[in-house]
Amino acid sequence: AVESIPWIYCSKLANVPWAWFSLFAYAIVIILAVNVAWRKVEINTDLEVFQRVDGTAAMHHEVYLAALMHARVAKNASSVNERKTFRLEILYEAKDGSILHETALRDIRNFEQNLRNMPGWRRLCSQSPAELRFRCEPGDSIGNYVWPRRLDLFLGKQGFFRLRFDGTARERLPVPVTLAFLGEQGGY
Repeated sequence: AVESIPWIYCSKLANVPWAWFSLFAYAIVIILAVNVAWRKVEINTDLEVFQRVDGTAAMHHEVYLAALMHARVAKNASSVNERKTFRLEILYEAKDGSILHETALRDIRNFEQNLRNMPGWRRLCSQSPAELRFRCEPGDSIGNYVWPRRLDLFLGKQGFFRLRFDGTARERLPVPVTLAFLGEQGGY
């Protein structure tokens, strides 16, 4: 008796497949309707939630943004209203893995160096006052901080050497060191 149930089911299904399909479709609709009615549907419209992600990459990104907010501003006698200001922000997303992986950082650095070498970029950058030109040449980018150029061949008397954050070095700083430096510049 129990062994014949699959055979009976298959023969009935073969005779009237549309009826069985309708029965299963109604069952699915009823299950979904009960599920929707059971729980209250809430839609979160706070866009900040979608921009924040819990993870290592998000933490590194927040540290970087905080460091940018605490960047030192060059001061001169000219009025801010007299300056021509342009701001370009480029956001990157890694194809695979973390944006802080060496391959992704190298691609970012190369892209930005090619961008800065374009005649239009150079022409636009030359319009800013000389004391503020560092904002567009070399600019403020994670690639510049990861590959800083060492200015001194030897350590100074206090055991330090100077760096220029222009992204032109052959060897990179480890990402945790770079992020720690950026955090210290912001007073963390």
